[in-house]
Amino acid sequence: MIREEIRILFKKVLKEMKIGDFEIVIEHPEVLEHGDYATNIALVAAPKLGRSPRELAQEIAEKIKEQKSKFIEKVEVAGPGFINIFLSRDYLVNEFIEVIKQKEKYGRGDELKGKKIIVEFTDPNPFKEFHIGHLYSNIVGESISRLLEANGANIRRVNYQGDVGMHVAKAIWGMEKKKASLTVLSKKTLEEKMEFLGQSYALGNTAFENNKKAKEEITELNQKIFDLNKDIKDIYEKGRKWSLDYFEEMYKRLGTKFDSYYFERDSAEVGLKIVKEGLKKGVFEESEGAVIYPGEKKGLHNRVFINSKGLPTYEAKELGLALTKYKDFEYDLSIIITGNEIIGYFKVLLSALKEMEPELGEKTNHIAHGMVRMSRGKMSSRTGTIILAKDLLDEMKSRVVILMESSEIQKVKGVE
Repeated sequence: MIREEIRILFKKVLKEMKIGDFEIVIEHPEVLEHGDYATNIALVAAPKLGRSPRELAQEIAEKIKEQKSKFIEKVEVAGPGFINIFLSRDYLVNEFIEVIKQKEKYGRGDELKGKKIIVEFTDPNPFKEFHIGHLYSNIVGESISRLLEANGANIRRVNYQGDVGMHVAKAIWGMEKKKASLTVLSKKTLEEKMEFLGQSYALGNTAFENNKKAKEEITELNQKIFDLNKDIKDIYEKGRKWSLDYFEEMYKRLGTKFDSYYFERDSAEVGLKIVKEGLKKGVFEESEGAVIYPGEKKGLHNRVFINSKGLPTYEAKELGLALTKYKDFEYDLSIIITGNEIIGYFKVLLSALKEMEPELGEKTNHIAHGMVRMSRGKMSSRTGTIILAKDLLDEMKSRVVILMESSEIQKVKGVE
């Protein structure tokens, strides 16, 4: 693509100037007026050459101009030695024409042909609302999936959802405390049901953190949910179904179709077995009645994989998930997309996976994206301070409609 062509051009010029072999980074400037692309190569090379960065940048820029590239209109030096590159209008127009001609085929290649890649993203948890953080993950995951597909890879989109765990126990505890009739709730809209689940979770979480008795009740409830105890089976299954039905509506609205869905309940037993085997091998250790991965010995941090109640934690379930995904789809690469707040968690998890399943550990890649933050700080389902994805999408749609109906848009209708 054009970025690579520019990099090759600069590499050729540097070779002719006998400057040396430096890594050439081509980036998009943050300010449009600074060009379509820019490089700091002069700033990188100048100190090692004993040269002034700006003078070196000027010299490189002149040499680039002499190449008379068909896709570069002009080259400018800015600041202490940045080189800004402006693409030619003819090149852009010709590329635009190619986009129109080729349509969805434009930019496609076969570099990854034959490669099987599984991409896990979005991952909302049942009993909690679908907020703009999930929307962010979905956009990143779907974009990466499409880029890989465009390069010939066989992509499987998967979604991993937490249908067991303390968040479920907190939500069901809250549901019970709100004393809402399941019969009455069943008659409400899906959005109203999800709002109720979100409120119930926030209520349960607040009680868990501030009330000792409530904490004990929720902990006991967590075991019942894992065992699918008959006392909570009905409320659990209804709440789970409401959540999954709502999530499916969101995926359709976003244009994402997952090939497979995975759930914590299903991966829990597999993960539990792996950790117990690892305990025998010395990969895991017992600590205060729990089973941990001693990450501190690897320069990381320790994490619990089986809690003191004998239940597999989220970490153990992730190990089970890796094996389950590979059993279903023997991938060459597994990509897991999440927010960057759990980078440390994944470093420990992948370290444990590489010890237990070296091949799968090497094939697994965690991609972390930024977090959605508001002026008042980070969003939190625990406290109910979230922005729903639905509300943001509705607001965007509303604003687009207003723009379409405005007089300015009407003026350019003849261009269509």
